[in-house]
Amino acid sequence: MMRRFVAVVVLAACHHGTAQPPAPAAPPTTAKAPAGPSPAARARPFVEAQLAALIANDREALTASFDPAALVMRPSPLALDDAIDNLRSDAFALDPHDELREAVLTRLDAGGTARAVWIEFDVAVHKKAWEAGGGADEYVVHGSELIAASAGWHAVAAAISADRTPRPGSSFGPLAGATAAGPLTEKLRVELAKQSIEIEAVREAHGDGWGVVQALVDTPRAKGLPLRAAAMLIAVPDDHVVGVHSYGL
Repeated sequence: MMRRFVAVVVLAACHHGTAQPPAPAAPPTTAKAPAGPSPAARARPFVEAQLAALIANDREALTASFDPAALVMRPSPLALDDAIDNLRSDAFALDPHDELREAVLTRLDAGGTARAVWIEFDVAVHKKAWEAGGGADEYVVHGSELIAASAGWHAVAAAISADRTPRPGSSFGPLAGATAAGPLTEKLRVELAKQSIEIEAVREAHGDGWGVVQALVDTPRAKGLPLRAAAMLIAVPDDHVVGVHSYGL
C-alpha cells in the first residue's frame, strides 16, 4: 500500500495588540516529474503477457515482446526469428505429443533502474504425455530477462530452461551474434573458473544502462566429451552484475 505524506505548515498565532511583520513570500516551487513505474510494476505485466502468449502459441505477440536484436536462450541460444519458432515447446519442455495442461507463474523477482529492469521468474508446468507409457508430469521452468527503455521496454536478452544437468556432447554449433569477449565476459569467466568451467563462445552486448553476456560453456573431463551448458549474465547498470542464469544442454 502506498502512503501519501502531506506537508503541513503551522503558523504561530499573533498576540493580541502586537503588530507582526508580513510573512515572507514562499519560494517558487518546481514541479517534479512523476516517477516511472517500479521495476516490479514493469516486470509483472510484461512476464504475464509473455506467458499468456506462450500458452496460446501466439507467435505475433511473442515476437512483439522482444527487441529485434534479442538473443533468446531456449535452451540453445538462437536469434529471435529462429527462437520464436519452437519457443512454446522449448520453454515448457514439451515433446511433440505432449499436452500442456497448465502453466502458472509462481515466482517473480525484479530490480533495476529507470533505464533497465532485470527479471527472474519461475513457472510451474503441468503436462500430459500421450506417448506410450507416458503420464502426467509436473515441474518448474526458470526464466531470466532484461528489458530496457532504449528498446521500448522490450526484452533485449532472455533465457528460459527447465532444471537439467550438463551432459556430455560434441562441439556446439556457431553462437548467433557471437562477439569478442568484453569486460562482463571476464567477470563471468572468473566465476565459472571456480567450477572448472570454460567459455567456448560468447555474445556480449551493452546498451543505455545495461549489459548482458550469453555464453556457451563446457566442463572438460579427463575422459570422454566435455559437459555442455549455457549461461547468461545480466548487469544493471552495465558494470554491476545482478545475476547469472545457467543450465545444462
